[in-house]
Amino acid sequence: MGNVGSERHLRSDVQGLRAISVIAVFLFHFSPGEFVFGFLGVDVFAVISGFVVSAVILREISETGRFRPGLFVHRRARRLIPVLIVVVGVTLIAWFIFSPADVHGEALIAGISSLLIGANIFFYRQSTDYFFAQETPFLHLWSLSMEEQFYLLLIGGVVLGLYLRRRMRSLIRLASLAVAVAVASPAVLVGALILWRVMPLDSRLELNNALFYFPIGRAWQFLAGVAVALAVRSRQTSLPLLRSWLVNLLSVALMLILVSVSGNSSDFLSWQRIAVTYLVAVLIYINTQNPQLGWFAKQPFVAIGDRSYSIYLWHVPVIALWKVHFGTTPSLAVAIALTMILTELTYRSVELPFRSRAKSGSVGKSFVMIGVVLVFVAVSALVFEIPERIIAQTQQLPNASYSLDDRWSRIAKQVPRDECNEDEYFYSCGVLDETIDVILVGDSHAMALSHVFLDTAYELNLRPYVQVASGCYFLGSPTLTLENVEYPTACEILNRTLQIEIERLGTPIVVSECPRTRFESCPDPGLFERTKTIISTRRANLGNAVASGVKVLIIQELPIVIDDLRRRQTLFNSLIGSESVSKQPIDVRYEGFRRTFREDESQLESEYPDSIQLMDPSEVLCGDLYCAGLTVEGKPVWADEDHLTVDGAGLLRDQLAAAMRRLVRPQDS
Repeated sequence: MGNVGSERHLRSDVQGLRAISVIAVFLFHFSPGEFVFGFLGVDVFAVISGFVVSAVILREISETGRFRPGLFVHRRARRLIPVLIVVVGVTLIAWFIFSPADVHGEALIAGISSLLIGANIFFYRQSTDYFFAQETPFLHLWSLSMEEQFYLLLIGGVVLGLYLRRRMRSLIRLASLAVAVAVASPAVLVGALILWRVMPLDSRLELNNALFYFPIGRAWQFLAGVAVALAVRSRQTSLPLLRSWLVNLLSVALMLILVSVSGNSSDFLSWQRIAVTYLVAVLIYINTQNPQLGWFAKQPFVAIGDRSYSIYLWHVPVIALWKVHFGTTPSLAVAIALTMILTELTYRSVELPFRSRAKSGSVGKSFVMIGVVLVFVAVSALVFEIPERIIAQTQQLPNASYSLDDRWSRIAKQVPRDECNEDEYFYSCGVLDETIDVILVGDSHAMALSHVFLDTAYELNLRPYVQVASGCYFLGSPTLTLENVEYPTACEILNRTLQIEIERLGTPIVVSECPRTRFESCPDPGLFERTKTIISTRRANLGNAVASGVKVLIIQELPIVIDDLRRRQTLFNSLIGSESVSKQPIDVRYEGFRRTFREDESQLESEYPDSIQLMDPSEVLCGDLYCAGLTVEGKPVWADEDHLTVDGAGLLRDQLAAAMRRLVRPQDS
């Protein structure tokens, strides 16, 4: 997020904290499974933002006796918008060139939304799960939009406060206001915690997303920073003899919390967020009289803090573009190097000229104009249907005619069925009772298979039930083994409830889910050494299911690949031809992961031959090089890199029917 205030008022310790924040966020976006603590960087940013922007406003009121909202907005716009335009413009064009055509539109809308300070609103309305989202280079900009919306709310609060101060004269002083705001911060937090506890289970995800994406949900964090600014301005600092000792002690405590995070990153009201928020506020407060104290005030941290805004803007596009073009995550060294090169370019050419009070340099203005032109070019590309033309020229079958909308509109949950219901949390079909013969459970991979599962069950004269939720995996849920889960998610609570019913009824289950650890999205190549936890959890859960008499059909994870069709549907590959990207077998990218899980599940199948069986969709859908892009009717097989469309799932009908027959009626097989 952006630095706030002029250069002469920047505190070294605050810049150092900003560096810690952006490093944490960078690492989290690079590998959320390995750097779990990184999500807390946004919480540190929120406190810093509340403090620094309030300090700027209080300084203006102290020096001029008034507050000018228009000037404040102008300064914020000069500070934040020019670099944002450059990053969004460059990223959109690069994304248009190297990514499949079917994701251009969403990226464009997200980029434009960020320029209009509405990225968080866009992703919230899309029901985007921040921790499992894929194929977008702008997801991180939700936090910038949230910060800018907080500025607008703060302007209203300041105007109201000044009005009351004039009306009530000296009754409202900074010291008393600081106390009031300091009390308001935990009060808002306690209110959110109470609301979370009393809400029904199926409403918690919506509340969690609302709290996560909007400034009102983070009001307690922003207010913590505002309270510190008020206290500092009222000169209520204390503890001068112990301050140096306290700064170092609290700095150590902050780092220990970051590196020892073990709670769920998607739980917004976790104790780690609460502890980090108020720890940062205390650090800023006690270090006011000498901001050079502490390790975070050292020059390396300050230098990173000065560049934190550009680092924040560039790092996700760099990682996302590398993934979408090369099909794998860049090394950490490559990600850092590319991000810092782009950061230094925009920091010196755009940020510094526009941040200063002097007139912006011609180079900076040129960069911004280039960014504006690139955004215009990206918009024009969509208006003139260039992505549609890319798709049209890469059709492989004579009757393969479909639009971009076809790929997304054919996801299972978006094709209505009378027996299915979708709410904000999960997707279910049927009613779970004693008459049910077979159950489908899992995450979005199971959702993709739900229609073919239902149709196949009806053909076999079986009564099916479906309960799936995006990002909610069943076999890997630690709650099923009754382990001590400190912060169980709504997903895990839901799975525990379903497990009790399954064991009571003894109903066979079909499980399809992407194998992931508790903090990872679908696995990346080279990370399979970290699957020991998920493997042991899956083993324990399967063992419990078998012991209770439940039979299980595991549908192997679908390969995470860009199919041949989508490879051809990038501007880059449509111009140079796809031969350069069609020679690497799909197994090369995920060979380690797939081998690890297949060996483990094969052992389970051997250990429980009468209770567990496997089904591997790639045997039907994929060849030696790529997975099928179109059905014989010319319909898309894949909705994205690893989720099937309804038509794609239909290709598995015979394979699934044979597996379900063996599962439910082994005597007939």
